Amino acid sequence: MLTTEKVDTTSGAFVFVGRDAYEAKGGTITVDLFSQGAEGFADQPELVQELAEDKLDAIADEYRAIGWHEVRATLDRPYDLYMKGSLYPATREPTEDEAARIEAIDIAIEQIAEAEVRTARRLRPCPTSATRSPRDCAGSTPNRS
Repeated sequence: MLTTEKVDTTSGAFVFVGRDAYEAKGGTITVDLFSQGAEGFADQPELVQELAEDKLDAIADEYRAIGWHEVRATLDRPYDLYMKGSLYPATREPTEDEAARIEAIDIAIEQIAEAEVRTARRLRPCPTSATRSPRDCAGSTPNRS
């Protein structure tokens, strides 16, 4: 049967790999005459599997590079998925670029906090009792009597 020997172009693995990457590696597609658009079947399921695994390996390598200790990227759900506890990244020192970005963020946070303090000092709440006048509201000149 055609569909058991080929991979549907709407399958998750094929969509993950992408038609362009598949065809760039020499993969061919049999167009489904009854579908709309260019849907069909990938003729080399092994190539789809290989490209998907390569792409997953690259993603896993990215996570290892940022400090994750155990990384498994697979097309199928691992049998022991629910037996794992929470996984946390390993701690490491930030790179020079990361340290510079952290410093810039810290400076921005301090500037925002200082601006909020200055604004809060200028503003005073409006009177809540009949003994205060509207002049005591925020934005008015202080009463110096």
